[in-house]
Amino acid sequence: MARFCVLCCCAISVVLAAPVMRVGASHFPPFALDPEKPGITPVPGLGVDVDFLVAVLAQAGIKADVRFKPHARQKRELLHGALDVGGSYFFMPDYPEARQILYDQGGATRLYRRMQASPPPQTLAELAGLRLGVVRGDRYGDLLTDALAEGRLLTDLAVDDAENIRKLLAGRVDLIAINEVVGQFIVPELDPRGMLERIPWRLDYGKDPRRAGAYIVFSPKVPLDQIRRVRAATATLLKAGRLDAIKQSYGVGHADP
Repeated sequence: MARFCVLCCCAISVVLAAPVMRVGASHFPPFALDPEKPGITPVPGLGVDVDFLVAVLAQAGIKADVRFKPHARQKRELLHGALDVGGSYFFMPDYPEARQILYDQGGATRLYRRMQASPPPQTLAELAGLRLGVVRGDRYGDLLTDALAEGRLLTDLAVDDAENIRKLLAGRVDLIAINEVVGQFIVPELDPRGMLERIPWRLDYGKDPRRAGAYIVFSPKVPLDQIRRVRAATATLLKAGRLDAIKQSYGVGHADP
């Protein structure tokens, strides 16, 4: 009888154990912060998007096993089933829409330059002749992205935003383009002396989520019933203001002038 009870308890514990999802993330402050990477400012967690995704999974009764990998490898492993889910993705038109959940929409690109007295540029035409630092492969909203694709701007490529900022501080570029939230987080860290200024011109990403939204994306191997649970959990936490609260904990997400 005692042995039977032990076996029953073991069976119940297995049934009640929460499922685990392997969460892919790529270091991209402040959206994803690899704890193995050096940082300056203490942060409350693993980054805005990672913290939100972990909270969403918990709301759906799922545990998160977060694994930081380079973005290209993360995406490859996600699409081949070595990872279960990831955040911070743009919409993938060639991937099943049922496996993508929109959770953050909009955004903007901001331009920074070294502090100076001359009026800042406010049109693409005024950028002519200026060397603009951009990150290879990043998106900057339709207006600037189209201009870059057409070769209408003099650009200098960087591997990440930190390199771009260092180039600007060293005078190797005249301006840099950077996501508004990323700029709020990383520029004060890398420019403690306040040598840089943000230009008032704001390049809105647009309101079309297919082009400007951030998505949670699931592996083809994740059951659709689990995705439906996560979709419902996402809606619940967004309605409760959880994403905005997480952004505030990192000091980002507020409207900049």
